[in-house]
Amino acid sequence: MTNWSKRFTRIFGENAERTFFIDAIDGGQTSYGELARNAAALAQQLESRRLRAGDRIGIHLPNGSLFATFYFACLLGGFTAVPVNNALSLKDRAFVLGRSRLSAIVTGFGMKDVGDLLPSREQEGSDGPPVLTISKGDPRADLVLSAAADTDVDGRLAEIDNDRLLSIHFTSGTTSLPKGVAHRAGGLLDNASSFNRAFGLGRDNRFVHVMPMPYMAGFLNTLLGAFTAEASIILAPQFGPQSALRFWDPVAAHGGDTIWMSPTMLATLTRVDRGRVGVDICQTRRMRIFSATAPLARKIQQEFEEKYGVNVVESYGLSELLLITANDGPAGSKMFSVGTKLPEVRIEIRGDEGQLLAAGTDGAIFVNTPYATVGYIDFETGFPISPSDQWFDTGDVGHVDTDGYLFVTGRVKDLIIRGGFNISPRQIEEVLLQHPAIDDVAVVGVPHEFYGEQIVAVVIPAAGSHIEDIQAGLREHCLLALGKSALPDLFIALDAFPVTNLGKIQKNRVREMIVERMPA
Repeated sequence: MTNWSKRFTRIFGENAERTFFIDAIDGGQTSYGELARNAAALAQQLESRRLRAGDRIGIHLPNGSLFATFYFACLLGGFTAVPVNNALSLKDRAFVLGRSRLSAIVTGFGMKDVGDLLPSREQEGSDGPPVLTISKGDPRADLVLSAAADTDVDGRLAEIDNDRLLSIHFTSGTTSLPKGVAHRAGGLLDNASSFNRAFGLGRDNRFVHVMPMPYMAGFLNTLLGAFTAEASIILAPQFGPQSALRFWDPVAAHGGDTIWMSPTMLATLTRVDRGRVGVDICQTRRMRIFSATAPLARKIQQEFEEKYGVNVVESYGLSELLLITANDGPAGSKMFSVGTKLPEVRIEIRGDEGQLLAAGTDGAIFVNTPYATVGYIDFETGFPISPSDQWFDTGDVGHVDTDGYLFVTGRVKDLIIRGGFNISPRQIEEVLLQHPAIDDVAVVGVPHEFYGEQIVAVVIPAAGSHIEDIQAGLREHCLLALGKSALPDLFIALDAFPVTNLGKIQKNRVREMIVERMPA
């Protein structure tokens, strides 16, 4: 494991005058040296309010330089960052804030009153954590982004502890409570650094940050990724319907060349971008586009690559395991693969009895990595529950080929067992997405008296298409590509899918919607 105390000292020292943040939201730039001083000053201000190393601090801020700097303040002060995931329901956010053992919550002016999300004082029997405001210069704020003359940067860098708990990120709980995934500083930083080395990211790259900062992908992939590469970052507006229309403007203005996006972001940008700016940028720069957070459908990848003339590199990772692979290995990229693993990671494909399976054979994907979570937070004790096994069951199904490329073919929980045969929904989805009358699709299994489950293709037809008119064509299209065994039994149209904040289809809710519509 890297000695991050020494490496931080070197990075900040050698790059003190180089730009780290370019703030395309509020304006201005921040050098590595300024980041170190600002982060150390914030840590000092937190300590003046009786907060100590090891304390957990909730972060309720919009994307921007304040949020990014506060992550580094937690690192330099030894605090644990607990970002508030706004994709969670109000109920789940209140649960998380009430059970995370927070010592303080940091928020900004103009944000929704975070106090509304906290349990009532009577209910908890205490005053609860203090809510501190933060600002770049407003004297009314409890914390101000400015370095005092006596800020001790070197002393704080010397005390960075690899084993200190740096973050607790909460995953969306679709059928259960959110899970708090805890990571140590050394694991996060080593993972980002390993990914950079494996896939050629370095100090000459300029990242473009559009992911939500409370998400692991908004923290690890772009912030820590850029820092450990000694690169720079354009803090662009968080991706959304409005920012998509001017997505390429900050990239063009500030020379961005490395972007992490979700499949939904890629699809949206391909659809709404009518200008030439993005096309020209991608054709004149060596752009690196990485896809993360959800499986990348071949149709989305093809359409983006055809429009912009640049390859999209699909990655594979989990909040619990961090980055695992990317589809840019020794043999280049392979269609439908998520690529080769990081050198320190091990992958096994196991059968139903736990036996190891041969190359090319689908089975459960297990991963052993030095970057794994220290455990999920136990809401009763407040501490992480250490995993019982160093091999983590990802819940995904797939295989590794003879070149070491991983192919993820589905989720164990999404597998459809029809008449005793395992059917991969993703395989059917990829086929249907190639049909011109389909904009999006989710394939689910619903109960069937004879077969156990039947295959239902839930589709969003393209503009001007109606399910009654295209159903026969869809069936023929699937029959030719998949054969009878994976042929959907039903085709049902929806206007829109229930999705997460990053656009990932919530299949459990789709399944519930379809079951409710089925005749008793």
